[in-house]
Amino acid sequence: MKASNLAVSLLLAPFSNALPVIESRQSLPAWLSNIMPPTSTLMGFAGSMIPAQEGTITSAEPLLRKTAKRDIIRYGPFTLPANKGTDMPAEGGHMHGSAPPAPSKVGESKGDDMPGMAGGGAEKPAAPKSGINQIMDLLKNKPMDPNGLGLVKRLSTGFCKDCTVLSGKVDVVFPNGTKAGINNGVYLHHAVTMDMTKAVPTFVKGCGGIAGSFSPFIGGAVDGFTQYFTTEDGAYDSGFHLDQDTLVMQAEMVNYNKEPQEIYVQMDVEYMPDKVGNDAMQFTLAATECSSLTQSFRPPKNAVGEIKSADYPITADGDFIAARGHMHDSGTYVSMSINGNVVCQSNATYGGAGSSTIVDGKEWQTITKMSTCAGPIPVKKGDNVVIAAGYDTEKHPARESNGEEQESMGIMTFVYVGKK
Repeated sequence: MKASNLAVSLLLAPFSNALPVIESRQSLPAWLSNIMPPTSTLMGFAGSMIPAQEGTITSAEPLLRKTAKRDIIRYGPFTLPANKGTDMPAEGGHMHGSAPPAPSKVGESKGDDMPGMAGGGAEKPAAPKSGINQIMDLLKNKPMDPNGLGLVKRLSTGFCKDCTVLSGKVDVVFPNGTKAGINNGVYLHHAVTMDMTKAVPTFVKGCGGIAGSFSPFIGGAVDGFTQYFTTEDGAYDSGFHLDQDTLVMQAEMVNYNKEPQEIYVQMDVEYMPDKVGNDAMQFTLAATECSSLTQSFRPPKNAVGEIKSADYPITADGDFIAARGHMHDSGTYVSMSINGNVVCQSNATYGGAGSSTIVDGKEWQTITKMSTCAGPIPVKKGDNVVIAAGYDTEKHPARESNGEEQESMGIMTFVYVGKK
């Protein structure tokens, strides 16, 4: 095992099931909590052991505020391997959850199915249990899709320091700058960046697992979007504060072409040079039942339905801004309710320019957009949040890879700004 993988495994494995999401230290025994360094310190050290990737920067005109700066940062090049066909095991998960693992030819473990809460479908979608193995696979740079390229890199240069990030967008591009998409055979499964050194505030009781040990930053997927840490007009007084933080990127792209493809991961970031406004943090809550790292499910074929979470209790006052669903093909919407009232419904849009292709003789249209609820949406201690996700596998079949339909997701991503 490489030194970087060993360091991450040793640091994270003992605590993987003890650290609940968002409330990251509260379930630890008092004696252990007192002698342990902060989780952010452990994660920062682990992140520093991950191989570094330098970025090249091109300046651009700011879009949100005249006093801001905007950088286009490229990381790479990376070579996507040629498509391998179907004689490989199916993908096994997702960075913010885990798909139901199929029996594997390479020794992967198979999770036990746990039913989700369904409505309107012929059967309940399966939401499997998950564990540290999927996270370790990701950190060991093991792709989840057999035709995919998995990347785990520490972003050593490119991002501003001692600054306030207002927005960020992640794309995959070819060397000439053309965006890579399924129309030219490249599927961006996901690309996420994480701040490994920033402490995670407590404001909601969430699911258990390692994800609450670091701060999600900007990301990207096939439904290209911009992550805002203020409102979309830049008027809300908030942003993601960066110090000398350790940032790590975890990404996976799938090549449907028979030839290798050279690509770059490109990040479009707008920021203020100093610390301004309230510190904003990105979070996710899932519609799946709360069990370990599970945030994915397989909806039944040829069915229309919905899954819904249990209550997520709010423990501190604040605002939600930039709320937006994250789904895979088959999904139709993600909604957020507070105390029984729907405050945001993020709808999926399929098709459009660059979002369709032919795979194995069948037309494939993917999600191109999830609508956003700009906010602010006020929350207070004692409120209960519920996340629901709709699916329609009759109209929108799940994505196929290796001849198998892949997992679906129903996640609400949002930015939390606490009250001072």
